[in-house]
Amino acid sequence: WEADNVRLLAACRCAEEAERECRKELEELQEVCVEVGKELVVAKGEAQKERQELEVTARRAMEEVREVRARQQQQQWESELRVKEAEKEAESLKRQLEDAKGGWEREKKTRREEESVLEERLSEAEIRMENGRQSEEVLLAKVRGLEIQRGDAEEKLRILDEARNKVEDQ
Repeated sequence: WEADNVRLLAACRCAEEAERECRKELEELQEVCVEVGKELVVAKGEAQKERQELEVTARRAMEEVREVRARQQQQQWESELRVKEAEKEAESLKRQLEDAKGGWEREKKTRREEESVLEERLSEAEIRMENGRQSEEVLLAKVRGLEIQRGDAEEKLRILDEARNKVEDQ
């Protein structure tokens, strides 16, 4: 009977010691939970701030794309107008050139000079037309670059949303 009591007393002591260790572990886990909660709040705040910054960046990029498109459209219209004017001038110069070629024999020397001037002006008009086309291509390339930047910003925003959702789920 005494041996049973000694064993029971030893078992009680072990149980009390295990209970103290469990309480100590529970307190440590509660402290860890509090710290993790604080870190979660900080991470949510940082994620929200970064999301807001990316939204601002995305809005700015969209505004810039709209502005560039508007400028491009305006420049395209102006370019088309210049091209049409240059084409009209070129047609006029061609007619003048043809008129100058079919002239009288005694005016041949004068007409040759006129032809030269008209050909030079025609060449300049064609150069202006080509320059207009090239500036239009440059503007299109700029717009494509801005659209790529916007896509990158949207992708970053999507990644942040996923990260925030994961943090909130945890």
